[in-house]
Amino acid sequence: MTDREAMEELHRLLAAALEKADELELIMVGIHINEARNLLAPTTATSH
Repeated sequence: MTDREAMEELHRLLAAALEKADELELIMVGIHINEARNLLAPTTATSH
């Protein structure tokens, strides 16, 4: 493997890692939103 091929492979792997990190971040945001809804649901139901 040449230096150029190694750099291209590294770039590809880093791009894939960043894409996966973005996906995981969106999943975590979704989980936190659901947790917040669950915490607010009983309060909202009893206040009406």
